Amino acid sequence: MNTTFVILSDISRQSTVIVSYITCFVSTISVCLAVYLIKTESLKEKKVFQNALIYLQISLYISQTFWGTCCCAIFYFPFPAFISHGLLKNVLPFWVSGGIWGVLFTFYIQSSLNILLVRLSIVVRPDSPFNFNKMSTFIFLMLYLISLVSFMLVLDLQLNFTHESMLNFLSDKYPGYIYIANIYGAMIFSEFTAMKLLFSSMLGFAIFILISHSIFRYLIYYEIKMQVNKMSNFQQKYHMRIAKTLSIFVLIYTLCIAFYLLWSLVSNLLDSMWNTIRERYFGKVKIFENSFLFAAITSTFHTIFVGSPIAGTIYMISSNTAYLRRVKQLLRLKSEPNIRHPTIAVFKTSNIIT
Repeated sequence: MNTTFVILSDISRQSTVIVSYITCFVSTISVCLAVYLIKTESLKEKKVFQNALIYLQISLYISQTFWGTCCCAIFYFPFPAFISHGLLKNVLPFWVSGGIWGVLFTFYIQSSLNILLVRLSIVVRPDSPFNFNKMSTFIFLMLYLISLVSFMLVLDLQLNFTHESMLNFLSDKYPGYIYIANIYGAMIFSEFTAMKLLFSSMLGFAIFILISHSIFRYLIYYEIKMQVNKMSNFQQKYHMRIAKTLSIFVLIYTLCIAFYLLWSLVSNLLDSMWNTIRERYFGKVKIFENSFLFAAITSTFHTIFVGSPIAGTIYMISSNTAYLRRVKQLLRLKSEPNIRHPTIAVFKTSNIIT
């Protein structure tokens, strides 16, 4: 019998679940605050850009809150299983609730590309070949979303391991824990081929998203550079900084999400010659010998993953003095009149990180 993995009964995940619910509550407050600030402190910005930024915030909030409350799936490293502790743990199997989260998450991916397209439409030259009309942009974004959703659904179907395959896997590898297969919210990676497919698919998916976003970021910079004779030096630097700030904004979201997904995926590396990734790669590293410490790291990454909207809101507020001043007024930390400055963007130029 394999005794190298975490004894499930020895580790309570209730604290992680409670923290996840609290994080979702704080995330709700932060997103409401972000929408309020965008609506009240960015009146000089184009309506389309305000809406794109709100769409970015809300789409990520919905997907992460669904995960943090309805899924709350935690990986039991090095035991190869996700076990759901969320509100739907007794209603839907994890591959279904996880698939729903995947579809919701594709809307965030689309929104992050949408805001780049909106910014491109603001700086593009009238005679530029990249001056796309609204209909072509809409069709492109819909096709992009459909391709993302289709990919997520196909990938999710690969994780629909049968009860029989999970029982056979547990009987062979972990005979003392066959009861895990009967937990409704559990998903055990019982097929190594499907696991390799998951790795390769996620890698290809990430590369595809990176390339598509990079192309439009480059087009924004290109269009700004091509208008060096039409824009003042201040305007050119301003638009360049806005583009850079948006990239940082999306990057913060991406890193918060990627840490937990990468940690969970790498933790699933198993094959017939090694019982766990710890034995194969980290056998001599003392930190990986402590299963409870490993569980704590997983719980930390899970909290960051669920709370990614909070990190984005903090950056948005800190990079804009008007937002920061309004927050101070709301918290009554500083009493001063609400003076509107003639800024024309969500991120004030003087406060953008260079």
